This record gives sequence, structure tokens and C-alpha cells, in this order.
Amino acid sequence: MAGVSTQIFDSIAVRAVACELATALSGTRLEKVHRTDRLEFLLVFRGGGRKQLLVSARGPFSRVHLTSRSVPAGGRSGPFGTLLRKHFEGARLVRVSQPGLERAIGFMFDARDDLGDPVVRTLIAELTGSHSNLVLLDGDAVSGTILAALRPVTDQMSRVRQILPGMPYDPPPVDARRQDPEIGDVRVALARGGSAEKALLAHFHSLSRVAVAQIVAEAGTDSDSSGAVPAGDPLRSSRPLLGPEGPSHADADTDTDANTDADTDADTDTDTRRLVRAWEHAFRCLREGRFFPRLVVGQPWDYALIPPLGTAEPQRASVSELLDAYYGEKWEAREAEALRLELERTIAGEIRRHEARIDLAAETLASAESADRHRRWGDLLLTYAHEIAPGADSVILVEPETGEALSISLDPARSPTDNAQRHYKAYRKALSARQVQERIRDAAQADLVWWQERSAELESAPDKVALDALARVIVDDSGQPSARPGAEAGPERYRSADGFEILVGRNNKQNDYITTRLARPEDWWFHAQKVPGSHVIVRAPGNGSLPEKTAQQAALLAAWYSKARSDTRVPVAFTRRKYV
Repeated sequence: MAGVSTQIFDSIAVRAVACELATALSGTRLEKVHRTDRLEFLLVFRGGGRKQLLVSARGPFSRVHLTSRSVPAGGRSGPFGTLLRKHFEGARLVRVSQPGLERAIGFMFDARDDLGDPVVRTLIAELTGSHSNLVLLDGDAVSGTILAALRPVTDQMSRVRQILPGMPYDPPPVDARRQDPEIGDVRVALARGGSAEKALLAHFHSLSRVAVAQIVAEAGTDSDSSGAVPAGDPLRSSRPLLGPEGPSHADADTDTDANTDADTDADTDTDTRRLVRAWEHAFRCLREGRFFPRLVVGQPWDYALIPPLGTAEPQRASVSELLDAYYGEKWEAREAEALRLELERTIAGEIRRHEARIDLAAETLASAESADRHRRWGDLLLTYAHEIAPGADSVILVEPETGEALSISLDPARSPTDNAQRHYKAYRKALSARQVQERIRDAAQADLVWWQERSAELESAPDKVALDALARVIVDDSGQPSARPGAEAGPERYRSADGFEILVGRNNKQNDYITTRLARPEDWWFHAQKVPGSHVIVRAPGNGSLPEKTAQQAALLAAWYSKARSDTRVPVAFTRRKYV
């Protein structure tokens, strides 16, 4: 969603996760595969405890990391999920690798084929935004054959690279016009002149704008930026070890960053020296697998993984813990925003529809007002039938009660009595139409009030839990609140300054529940006047009067949880529940 800005899971994040997973998962067995939705899977590993690996190809939320969250099952596994289970469940993970500095990560397993013979199977996660994919290989990432792909790619879809069963696997192509950032010379890139960020992005492939911006920003300081917050408790585990395609490790130095090659470079330009120093520091950390995951405020990015310049061996916080919290919260925010927009569209559409029903009924009722006129004409024709000349096409008669002279059209072929019956018939028809339209109008008005109350609930819904509860009410088959109270999260509960319990309905269903079923007759009921809003119940311990302070607090809650919450003054009605 456009309203939820999310930092991409870039090649630096892939490297950090790969390092962490190489230690956390190597040698473990894949016990179970769960499909959480169409583009996401949860892999459960056993060995030294139970560990959950989230593997997602959901566009801007594509990522791989350990998770402690309870991820709901997404129903049937589908063809890809079935093959993933068939070929990988029970297999032992032997290597985690990242090809170069690409946004891809490979998991190589020792498995068994259908005959029980040992084979190598590999799961590749290509984490490239909207083109993210999961690929299963028979063999390793270098010479393996594709078994299945979550998103098969045909030659009609891409002339450059197809991903289909039976084909040899080719990794995502890199831009051959640009340099590998792990071996290229940063000084050559900076010699282009102009913006450092643009120069680095133009010269090197595989780096995101965020990664380059962080390095450039780090070049301006020798200390950790203010506002950096370490994520989670540090883990005192040994350094991870990756396969040949990933980084190797050596003991981290504590003060070499202060004496980098850039400090002795002949170039005397201070900015260039700082950029070279920050660049070399970042890639030294990538090679050695040193990361310092932390949330960041006051910057165009939300988190950083490379340790700050000049930092001694940093305390180790979990990379997965930070990423799990960050992307999990972002996804929930995105889902909440999407649900809120959907509910807004639905509610606004229903309000417009019922307003149109009311307008149409009003127009029909206006035309049905002729009912009384036809009755009066019929009465006059019967009263003065003996005075009406046969064959007349109209007559003027005086109404006895008002003295008003009325011109009445006649059917010359009918007698005055038959003409009277004709008007009585028109009267009955118009009366019936008016009664029908009144019922339609009343029903539409009731529906309109119901949807306006849902609109007020939507405005005050604080989170996805409340939005889900509102959605369940709206999609109820009857179009009204379910008769099963308390199915979702219960009403809001407060305690007044005088110790009285105050209940606030979160939606129409709960309003009905707390007022008609939960509240006692002597409890107090509050509601904002003449606007949709929540019912507020004050549980009275006896039949005594309500303390003024408690009444004020209950009235404030009724005003806040109403359509008029933004008004400066909100009238609130209150009475004993037995009078409601």
C-alpha cells in the first residue's frame, strides 16, 4: 500500500541473514512445511531446538529470516507446496549460501529420493521485489535442474531467463556493465564526480539505494548516529560459517578501522577519504560476517545492519529478531490499511445506496399524496350523484366541510356512481403504494443509521483487531450484528475515579450485548445525542445516585466513541438502563 513505506530486503540484509542462518540451522532437519499464504511458507527445523524459518515472495515484503511469530496456516499447499514437502521434509540442511552479493539465498539439503537413495536438493529464494520467486532444484545451485518454481517463467514472459521444470537453473543475471562491489575499486567510482550516491549506484551492481545511502551517511561521522536503537538482546554465539559462495570469517579487529588504507592514500580530499574508509569498513564487515542490527530514527531508512565506524566488536543482536519485528509490523500495518480502505469503500457505498433509497421513497411518497384527493372526489361524486348531468366530462362540486369548490374530471361513458368507484379504486391503489413506500423509507432509514454507526466505529477503530471485528459484523449474512455475542474481542472496560466499572461497546453487536444482556436494570446508560456512537454502561453497585466524577468520565467516553468525537461540544444523554 502506498501509505505504508517499507525498507526493501536488500543484498546486505540477505548477507546478514545468511550468516545468521548458517550457524542457527546448519545440520538441522526440515521437519514440516506450512503454507501461510499463496506466496509465503513457514519451514520448521529440528535440531538443537525448534526453529521457524519464514520464506516469503510477497513483493516488497519478500524476505527470509527466523521468526517467533505465530503465522496462521494458509489452507491448501498448492502444487509448489506439495513438491516442497515431498522433496524437502525430513532432509538435513548442510549449507546456506548467497551468490555474490545478490538478493538471493540458497539452502542445500541432503535428502532421499523416492527409492531412498541419497540426493542433493536445493531451495533458492530470489528476493527481488515484485519478481521474487522460490525455486526447487534437483542438485546444487551451480549445476542443479529445476524441479518446480513458485512463479514459473516462460519464454513468452521473459526472453532472457526462463524458470521451468526440467531446465538447468541459472541465477538471476547481473548488470555486466557495472562492477562487483565486493571486488571493485570505490575510488574509480568516486572519480566520476557529482553525487557520491549516484556515482556508486552507477558503478556497482547489487547494491540498493538504502545500502549506498547508509555508507555515504556513515562517512560523515566516526560514531554511532543518535537515535540508533539495538534490536533485542545480544546473542553470544560463535560467528556463522557459510559455504564457499558466502563470506568467510576471521577474527574481528577492534581498531583497524581507525587505520584503514584510505588514511594513507595519496588522495588528500577529506570527503573522498571518508567515503573510501566507510566503504572499506562496510565490506570488511560483510566479508567477516559482522553485523549490528538496529532500528534507526531520523533517517530515510528504518534499520541498519552494518556496525558503525570506529566501533569495537559490537554486541550481537539477532538479525532475524529485528527483521521479524520490523517486517511483521509493516505487514500488519499494510493489512490494516488495506482493510480500513476496503471497509471505507463498502460503508460509503452502502450509505450512498440507502440515501438514494430514501430519496426515491420520498419522491414516490410525494406522488402518492394524491390518495386523499381521490377519496375526497369519490365522496363528493356519491354525495351529489343526483345533481350530475349524464354524459358530463367534468363537474364542479363544493366540499361541505371546507366550502372549497373542486373541479372533478369524469368519464362521460360512466355514471356518477361508477366515476366515484373509479376514484375510490385510485385512492386504494395510491394508499397501498404509500404504505409500501413508507415501509421502504423506514427500512432504508434504519439501514442508513446502521451503516452510519459502522462508519463511526471505523473512525475510532485503533488497530487491526478492531477492524477485523468490524469486518465480521459487516459480512454477517443477515447484514446485521450476529446473535452470538462476545465472538470477537469484548467491550472496552474502564474503571472510574470512584471505582465504578465502565463498559464501552466496540461495535453494534457489543452495544446490543452490553445494553440488553449484560447491563442490570439499575445500571446507567450513556450515549451521544442524535449521532451514531458506542453505548456506555456504568455498572452501579446499588440503587444509589451516580457520582458526578464517574458521570463525567462516562460522558467523555460516550462522546469520544461517537461520530461527533471531533466536535468541541457533544451532548450526551444518560439514564438508567431499565428506561432504554
